[in-house]
Amino acid sequence: MNEDLVPIGQLPARGAKLFGEKPALMRRKGKAPYEPVSFLELSEKVEKLADGLLTLGLSPGDRVGILGENRPEWAISYLAIHRAGGVTVPIDAHLKEQELRHILDDSEAKYVFVSPELLPDIQDLTSRLKALEKIICLETVSESGVETLDGLMKKGKGGSKPERGLDELAVILYTSGTTGFSKAVMLSHRNIVSNVSSMLEALSLSREDVFLGILPLHHTFGATVAFLVPLYWGCTVAFARSLKPREILEDIQDSKTSVILCVPQLYEMIHASIQRNLRAKPLLTRAAFKATQAVSQTVKILTGRNPSSLLFRSVRKKAGLDTIRYFVCGGAPLPPEVGRAFADLGFTFLQGYGLTESSPVLTVDRPGKSKPDSIGFPLPGVEIRLDNPDEHGVGELIARGPNIMMGYYKNSQATALALRDGWLYTGDLARKDKDGRYYIAGRTKNLIVSAAGKNIYPEEVEAQLLKSPFITEVMVIGVVNPETKREEVQAIIYPNSETLDVYAKEHNKTLTPEDIQLLIGEEVQKQCLGLADYKRVKKFQLREEEFPKTALKKIKRYLVMGGKPVAVKGGVEQGKEL
Repeated sequence: MNEDLVPIGQLPARGAKLFGEKPALMRRKGKAPYEPVSFLELSEKVEKLADGLLTLGLSPGDRVGILGENRPEWAISYLAIHRAGGVTVPIDAHLKEQELRHILDDSEAKYVFVSPELLPDIQDLTSRLKALEKIICLETVSESGVETLDGLMKKGKGGSKPERGLDELAVILYTSGTTGFSKAVMLSHRNIVSNVSSMLEALSLSREDVFLGILPLHHTFGATVAFLVPLYWGCTVAFARSLKPREILEDIQDSKTSVILCVPQLYEMIHASIQRNLRAKPLLTRAAFKATQAVSQTVKILTGRNPSSLLFRSVRKKAGLDTIRYFVCGGAPLPPEVGRAFADLGFTFLQGYGLTESSPVLTVDRPGKSKPDSIGFPLPGVEIRLDNPDEHGVGELIARGPNIMMGYYKNSQATALALRDGWLYTGDLARKDKDGRYYIAGRTKNLIVSAAGKNIYPEEVEAQLLKSPFITEVMVIGVVNPETKREEVQAIIYPNSETLDVYAKEHNKTLTPEDIQLLIGEEVQKQCLGLADYKRVKKFQLREEEFPKTALKKIKRYLVMGGKPVAVKGGVEQGKEL
């Protein structure tokens, strides 16, 4: 399929020619039905907006920011910038003023497309941005000095458009990162469209598939896999209204969604909802459900086939998920039991792995070959190696291929560290099984080394602690003990307030802060019994609010420090060393 690669700006015209009036994008407002934008209409709008940008003064290589929520206008703007020869700078709509200013200033964005809700944030920055010449609102507004998308479409004069090569810069993506200040990843047209092509080789998609657009388009996972992949193949993207479970379910049913790509948080929410509903059923219903699961697992062991698709068809239909063909998970590790639960209900559940620096996908499960704890196999055209593996076969995952970034924008030092001899050093530790599947073991930067020289992967300890119903979020870190001068395992915990409330009612008492510390300390000790001694949490501290997170719901580890930990030993003993 790689011989068909074209720059991003040519994809709309290609789609119009191949798919015509077929819906490319769909959006709804409130309870209203979905409104389609055909491939033909999408191409026409992109051409007109590209003409408008050229009339405005866009030159090849000029950077243009896009700041807004998922919507057809975002997609049209993204494609039009490329059609006019520009470079897109997608921006997280949740960033604060200082972060917005840094991205627009650092990228030297000439124009920026903005949703009306975010217009005041950009207007406040205008006087402090040297390169910014024009704000373009995605909707019609009565603001002086502000261009609008529709208005710009009408100003276009037509004519020829700049040709962009596959190896020219297409996108600058400012990573939100979990370990420090953001870096700007430069991706070429080849980087992105080769990843699109490889994903289509790896997955068996139908041109009748409908993708639910949940992932933010400003992130490369959402843009490449949940937008450009369906656009290239002739599928439809239906934009979700929100992340509210009820509205997502309604959107799935009303759009007849067949493919969902999202981060673990959504799947954990769906899994928890199914478990709650099951617990609310009568005893006989629960017993029948478990018996059916047991039969399904027995048949799978004996025959290698999974009968769950047939056995749980009515369950999927009652849940409103009977149109789903694929659940695809990426962006962060998923607890294996969650993926296994979806598979047990007959869903095809696939995990993938990648980074912004790889456009983004490096590996993905294959239908019929998936394992709940694996990130799958390398994509076609992508090479993967494990650098300097230890005695257990765990080494840093490195990759090379046409999807690997050009480098970091204005940061040759960081580029030299990440790209070495053509290989991208991901910073993630992984292992490979005999069949060629890969498994993430942790991150090199988060690695904790015990006094005995044992490697401890925080993600493993976090997954164990999250099995407690009293813990909502946790971050495990290595902290040097000032007395022993050795690194020890500590945890920062955000308790589950609902579970604590239920516990208080059941025991007819009001929980004091000391009671909560004692209870959480007991839970930490209980969960750590399943871990080797050197992996167990020695101290912990509690948070009163959720952790700050990136767009893909990863904890921003570098922002979560401070506080006074307490020791874990059969409960809590303030400040005492184990």
